[in-house]
Amino acid sequence: MASLLKLNIPPLEIVVIALFVVYLVFPIKSPNAIVPVLNNSIGMAAVLLIALYLFLYTHPILGILSLLVAYELMRRTCKSKVKHVRLEENNEVNKKRAMESYNKPVVRTLEEEIVQTMTPSNDKTDFVVSTYKPVVEDSHSALVLKK
Repeated sequence: MASLLKLNIPPLEIVVIALFVVYLVFPIKSPNAIVPVLNNSIGMAAVLLIALYLFLYTHPILGILSLLVAYELMRRTCKSKVKHVRLEENNEVNKKRAMESYNKPVVRTLEEEIVQTMTPSNDKTDFVVSTYKPVVEDSHSALVLKK
């Protein structure tokens, strides 16, 4: 205590430093009354502004502790473990697993099974070369396409 007084820290700031150290060391739960206030963006911004004010206008030890307490306060009051920084959780393994679940084998109907077992059509047909050549007449005002 005497060493803190040598650092020219006002007594009120010493009390706040002691409270911040107790809050950081022990797992103290936040009161249920302030949890809804701190779980939104405005509450988080207010906590950060107070911590920045303490960082800029009080003793440096109290300022650093205020930033640590602000972080811990936000971490402890978060009801659901929601990440405020969204990380991409869909890696390639999850994407592959999802695609495989979409491509499950289809149960074939009886008709599809019969069509699959049928012999293929005869592809060795002989084509007759005819002397007939089609003639295209100008039946409209379209452009002539050249080969």
